[in-house]
Amino acid sequence: FAVAEEQEMIAEVQRMRAKVVEAEAEVPDRAEQTVVIGGYGRVGHTVAVLLQSRGIPFVAFDADPKQVSKGRADGFPVFYGDLTDPGLLAAIHVERAALVVLTVDQSDTALKAVSLLNRTCPQVPVIARARDLDSSSRLLAAGAIDAYPETIEASLRLGASALRVLQVDEDDIDAMLQDVRNWDYKPVLENEREN
Repeated sequence: FAVAEEQEMIAEVQRMRAKVVEAEAEVPDRAEQTVVIGGYGRVGHTVAVLLQSRGIPFVAFDADPKQVSKGRADGFPVFYGDLTDPGLLAAIHVERAALVVLTVDQSDTALKAVSLLNRTCPQVPVIARARDLDSSSRLLAAGAIDAYPETIEASLRLGASALRVLQVDEDDIDAMLQDVRNWDYKPVLENEREN
């Protein structure tokens, strides 16, 4: 029974890989407007929804066949693939993309993808999801133009919500949050080191 399941899974992965060829056709000739999304979990899905709502063309890749199926069921151009694969990047002509958004939650995978993208197509901006400040710093050093540490961003939103409840002026809250981001989260990092 386990052998049959394994064979079916291998067959599914092969079918998904065959769809990578389809992905090349999904990247429009006007690539200056196309976004490539690496990862189609909850964060990748959110990015896809936002891009679609503005009419911005995109193509997404995920290494999990279940996520690919979910994306296709959502009606989005989601294909099996990993943006750390140089062959995939060449096949989809990632060098023509307007932007790459890495939403994977594995820090090592994101770092490898940013490094590869920076070496092969440094003209394409890359923004990335990061787990924490350390991951964010490594992604930025590897070439990402932005790397958002999800734990800190969640903390900032929670703090902003608390300030709103306490009736702090909305402009003051926005300015404070932007200052933290503009300083690459250093005010938060300094406090984190003290604890």
